[in-house]
Amino acid sequence: MKKGLTDRGKALSLGLFSRYERHISIRILLEYTLGPYPLRSVVHFYKFTGLHCASVFGLVELVGALIKMDGIDINDRDEISDTPLLWAAKSGHGALV
Repeated sequence: MKKGLTDRGKALSLGLFSRYERHISIRILLEYTLGPYPLRSVVHFYKFTGLHCASVFGLVELVGALIKMDGIDINDRDEISDTPLLWAAKSGHGALV
């Protein structure tokens, strides 16, 4: 059974993902989770945002909350010109798309 985030979990996640570039822990999580997967190299991309990262993992509730925040642009492009929507699609997250 899939459960939603608690308010506290959501607040923590938003804090991490909204300032993705400042949190080494979220980069380590992404790198560890992706392992030898080709997306692993994006972990070090400067323009790969928390919204991109949440989209890779298919975190629908978190993506929804992030896009409502000031300063988060759903059309941001990373180093290879991919948007978070494209990452969600490439990662097989149809519900998020």
